[in-house]
Amino acid sequence: MPLPATTTLHDIITTLDDSLALAEINDSNATQSSLLFSSQEKMCKYVLVVIDSEKLAIPIEGLAEIGPMPPITSLPNLPGWIHGIINQRGEIISVIDMNNLFTNNPSAGKVKNKIAVLYNSTMKIGIGIDQVTATLSRPDSDCVSLTEGTLNSTEPRVFYRGLRMGTDLYQILEPAAFLGMDRLMHYYLPE
Repeated sequence: MPLPATTTLHDIITTLDDSLALAEINDSNATQSSLLFSSQEKMCKYVLVVIDSEKLAIPIEGLAEIGPMPPITSLPNLPGWIHGIINQRGEIISVIDMNNLFTNNPSAGKVKNKIAVLYNSTMKIGIGIDQVTATLSRPDSDCVSLTEGTLNSTEPRVFYRGLRMGTDLYQILEPAAFLGMDRLMHYYLPE
């Protein structure tokens, strides 16, 4: 089945998942498969990334893309947590230093080698990442509540859940809450 013209990674993956689910239903007893499919818990898709010492899980539904970091244009008089802007296929996107934004501890001015672009209906923001470790699907019941940690204590609306992967805890970055943060929307320029 050809993919429709889509604009986001979430749309592409959802289309593929729907096609696979449809093929599975057609290959087996339709009644049994549809009952099983409708009773399963909804799966959430995540990309697991590392930023400095933090391990994050980013829901694919709020992720526009991940790729190599393009050249960044610095702008004067911006807060230290904004590296600058990039031109990504004709769109101007701000690139931020997550470590500096949440902990006021700059990454020594070092720009990451990869970028994850988060989006909502009105804006896109790029965050520098060090490494993509995996992509996975997990039901909501696999998520644990976060009650401690640097990011949770700084922005509990953005980092209130996590995923355990073996001995590692990946904090789930909630894209809608992140993009709605006051610090991203209303910051004061130095005088």
